[in-house]
Amino acid sequence: MDRRQRKSRNAIFSAFNRLFERKSYAAITVTEIIEEADVGRTTFYAHFQTKDDLLGELSKEILDHVFSTSLWNEGSHDFSSEEKSYEHLVSHILYHLREGSMNIRRILSSDCSSIFLRHLQERFSMYLEDCIEKEKDLPVPRSYAICMLSSCLLATISWWVENGMKDKPETVASYSAAFSSLPV
Repeated sequence: MDRRQRKSRNAIFSAFNRLFERKSYAAITVTEIIEEADVGRTTFYAHFQTKDDLLGELSKEILDHVFSTSLWNEGSHDFSSEEKSYEHLVSHILYHLREGSMNIRRILSSDCSSIFLRHLQERFSMYLEDCIEKEKDLPVPRSYAICMLSSCLLATISWWVENGMKDKPETVASYSAAFSSLPV
């Protein structure tokens, strides 16, 4: 992507974010995004097929950062010296969701949360596939383990958002990790 294309794409993302601060996702139209970004309709459609596609690409950019393996030592949290685990990864994700730019909190508590959460689940599942591939003695099929762990993450995030993101990410991650040992 050349500089002009990046500039147009960033203008569209910024326009979407400004509109999203004022309106619900469902109420935002592609025409409004185009007008707010001051780009042509052809420019918008050169980058995105639909408004959902725009949100999907925005989600991808956020998740590229969240799942980057080199960013475990960051200003608000540092997992660089820790052994990587499900609990630490969930904490890391929760920190990013809590502190994230681009209206991530608003996305998670809005009418478009399912789009973002679907992208998050897909990305987390890919991450888990790499992690679980190294495990030799899983007591369940790998696909089942990935499904359960990614579903647990989504349930954890949904609960956390519904409760105002009050608990610290490490605390919520420990709830998620401890859940598997509850007597039933």
